[in-house]
Amino acid sequence: MGLYEQPNSWQCGPFALKHGLLAHGLFAHEDALARAAGSTEAHGTDERQLMGAARDHGCVLRLERYHTAHTARRALLRLLGDHIPVLLCVDQWDHWVTAVGADDAHVVVLDSHYDTVVRLELWDAYLRRVGYPHRLGGWGPRVAWYDLHPLLARGETGMRMALTTERARHLLATPAEIRMTLADRARQLAPFATRAGRRSGSVALGPWIAEFGAQRAPAVSAQTLEAWAFTAEIFEVRCDTDRLPEVIRLIAGSVERPAVPSAYAKQGSAVPVAT
Repeated sequence: MGLYEQPNSWQCGPFALKHGLLAHGLFAHEDALARAAGSTEAHGTDERQLMGAARDHGCVLRLERYHTAHTARRALLRLLGDHIPVLLCVDQWDHWVTAVGADDAHVVVLDSHYDTVVRLELWDAYLRRVGYPHRLGGWGPRVAWYDLHPLLARGETGMRMALTTERARHLLATPAEIRMTLADRARQLAPFATRAGRRSGSVALGPWIAEFGAQRAPAVSAQTLEAWAFTAEIFEVRCDTDRLPEVIRLIAGSVERPAVPSAYAKQGSAVPVAT
């Protein structure tokens, strides 16, 4: 499980939901989500099907509708600022993606149409892809509507994806296998994530691994340690100090297993940044 492209033309909805769940520190395979949603090759997946599959995984998928690009952008910035992933159906309701971060220039999108999945898209151009024409009351001129589908989780996992544009650029510059196994590493770190925030006795795990990992696990390569530290940073994992030795044992044991499933082993691609 990781960030990899969809294998067909119709499974974008389950992939988008998988990415939204991942942003909350929840883990599900796209095939299971497709079954839960009732996705089909003939009809794909609509928002009602995704809402049902989200409920099955302890989340609520809502609808917020806006009538101008300005209000849609403002709402999307608000939601992403609150670490709420937002599913979007772009290109005239043809393809589902998930927005997970933004700055003034770009929105960070997870798009399973691409092998790199992580995209940095310019705001204005991307909002044009989100908008779709609608005729109010069935008559008069068509106007653009913008539908946002924020995904809210019930409860706290102790993890949340904080994929800023800076981190997205860094992730895209790393070897492809790091992106493709990101979710697997995050899932392995999940049991160590404290749900009590910044309580006394917990540390930010990413910086701790970067600073002390080589000392505690000298046999582990710098690249492996960097991958674990960056995963912990992206998901803002905090860990109780008494469990740090377990984390080191996990990292040391990870080098004995293949890093990438052979079905997803690909070469890295150029960083996809809109200009």
